[in-house]
Amino acid sequence: MKLIKLSLAGALVQAICLALFVLVSRTRVATIGKPVVIGIAIAGIVYIIWRAATKLGNWPSLCLFPVLLGLGYIIAFNLVVAGGFRGLLQQVYAPDWDYFWMEIDIACLLTALYGIITALLFTVHKVLQRRTHSGA
Repeated sequence: MKLIKLSLAGALVQAICLALFVLVSRTRVATIGKPVVIGIAIAGIVYIIWRAATKLGNWPSLCLFPVLLGLGYIIAFNLVVAGGFRGLLQQVYAPDWDYFWMEIDIACLLTALYGIITALLFTVHKVLQRRTHSGA
């Protein structure tokens, strides 16, 4: 259940930040606003990965979490595209294999990135946990 909640939270953060990015990019403050939204997205995802690294107790859940985050991004991206850029929906109605391969590339890249971050944060958590227990 924790895996599902954390994965949904990650997909929600990614969807909200993608939508904010689209909205901010259409304003006069886009030059300043877009990096701020990216920073918020990174902070939110790192926080959710930290929660997963500290709360998910078994290896299968910990290994599946980055995959679900990568898929969550693809779903969020397509929802934002559908809601914000109607012209891009032609890819859905007349599928182009390049579009699908691009999505697979992005999903693989993000899954690998999320996996590395999850492993690093899990290691940091275990090191801090050992230091806390050995010092007490």
